Amino acid sequence: MVPVDPFEFATRWMDYASGRLSEEEVQALLHEIQSNPLLAGLHQELSDPEQRRANLEELSGYNIQKALKHSSPSKVHRFPTAWIWAAASIVLLFAGMFAYFAKPTSELQVFTQLDSSEWSTTPRILLADGRSILLDTLKQLETASDMNLQNAEGVLTIAATAKVVDDPVEWHRLQIPFGRQYKMQLPDGSRVTLHAGTTLEFPSRFEGVQRVVRLNGEAFFEVEPNKNQEFVVKLSNVDVTVFGTTFNVKAFEQDEFIQTTLVSGSVALRDSAQRLHYLKPNEQALWERRTGSVQIRSVDASVYTAWVDGYFSFNQTSLEQVMQQVGHWYGKDVLYLNARHKKTRYTGSVRMYDSIQDVLRKFELAGNLAFDMDDQCIRVQRK
Repeated sequence: MVPVDPFEFATRWMDYASGRLSEEEVQALLHEIQSNPLLAGLHQELSDPEQRRANLEELSGYNIQKALKHSSPSKVHRFPTAWIWAAASIVLLFAGMFAYFAKPTSELQVFTQLDSSEWSTTPRILLADGRSILLDTLKQLETASDMNLQNAEGVLTIAATAKVVDDPVEWHRLQIPFGRQYKMQLPDGSRVTLHAGTTLEFPSRFEGVQRVVRLNGEAFFEVEPNKNQEFVVKLSNVDVTVFGTTFNVKAFEQDEFIQTTLVSGSVALRDSAQRLHYLKPNEQALWERRTGSVQIRSVDASVYTAWVDGYFSFNQTSLEQVMQQVGHWYGKDVLYLNARHKKTRYTGSVRMYDSIQDVLRKFELAGNLAFDMDDQCIRVQRK
């Protein structure tokens, strides 16, 4: 039997597995394999996905550096055949496994579960009496049954009218389309900046011991202090309670986590088990929808509130999280043609341009990924 260099064979076998050999080279390699029982056994194992997994588990106990050191081509003759082929297997399984066996898998992130086709392209308020008012057309004072609306310089101001005895509190809804933000002032003077693709439900006036609003999406709150009437943001199975503070809440229905980031003051997150979790400035609470668990971590709050000033901001942020921001803002789903690209990390900031193409062009210039897009989906692939 003609001696075979295991490392040279490993290189040729990986070329064979990746389709880089010519037809003649393939036939020559297969003939060599068939004529050598040792090669035939290794070829069979490496061609079987289940056997590859078993080999990975078995080889995980080897001291890889030691095996490679003692089994280098210059020292092959000194060591038993088993160690030589163990080293060759390690080369194949660890140096080439992901490149040659882990076929790229695509993965779709969906950010448009809310049917934006039902929305106007401009912010609008849906009143309790059934009326719908487009805010870009609302310039003067508008009177509803229980409140006054005034829209000036991009800020919607809500003012409660004089209360009539036994008048019920009515709830209204503000909807913000994709691609823009909107500011509003609530009846108590608290200010809210609403992120694109967000809805906020609010009452015409605040009564009782709580000031309650309901959020689906993302919003930045600047709450007027009132020790006698705490402010509560109701989310899916979670409440954020404050007395007077500045904070950001990100709670899109399709997100895995509900995210609360404190800028100043203090807030308490009440989870689905009614446990309270208190935050300090530059801390963030992550509530996981699937498990109901809460994680509190220290962050730079400015990264999570940069959108209020018109920027996407990143600090060693994965592409998956970056595209989550972009997808939420412009109302686009994201398709990764290779899911491993999601791990690419970015640091910096990008302006929220009117055109998503201008944003994607910045990321293309910053790395080796390319972005293609249709009406609904961004496709991410290597250049």
